[in-house]
Amino acid sequence: MATAYQRAVRDKRRLQVAELYLRRLRQVEIAELLEVDQGTISRDIAYLRKRWQREAQEGLEGRIGQELAELTEMDREAALRFTATKKRGWLETRLKIKRRIAEMLGLDAAFKVHLERADDGLPKVIEIYLHDFPGGEGEGGPAPGPVSDMEVEVTLSGHDSGDGGRQD
Repeated sequence: MATAYQRAVRDKRRLQVAELYLRRLRQVEIAELLEVDQGTISRDIAYLRKRWQREAQEGLEGRIGQELAELTEMDREAALRFTATKKRGWLETRLKIKRRIAEMLGLDAAFKVHLERADDGLPKVIEIYLHDFPGGEGEGGPAPGPVSDMEVEVTLSGHDSGDGGRQD
């Protein structure tokens, strides 16, 4: 385990490595300037990149959470104002807010509906398949992943009306 002095030396070196790395110096050049082995610089950069990635992710998650909280408060306020005034503009404001929230959460994923109806016009079975967007590698069948990255095909089994009941 590193002593407090060793940790302080390492942290100071990593600050220097970060500064030089962000200036686009090569690892060999950084090692020469700091008079350490290139392997040490490589490990420092790997550590720094992981730390930067973690900080960026935490920052993004925090920003998204803050944005959603602000939008939720704006929606609450618009609902209260609509209740008090009955002005249509407040409903339009709420709709805009809700669209923004849905966009941020990826709730507006593209989907495709394929309808096949039974003789009585009602669906007998509903099957939902997720598959890659056109141009992707997968074709048909269940596929894992977030809906925002997938196309949803809904098949209502039943009677074929000639055109397959296709709704594109």
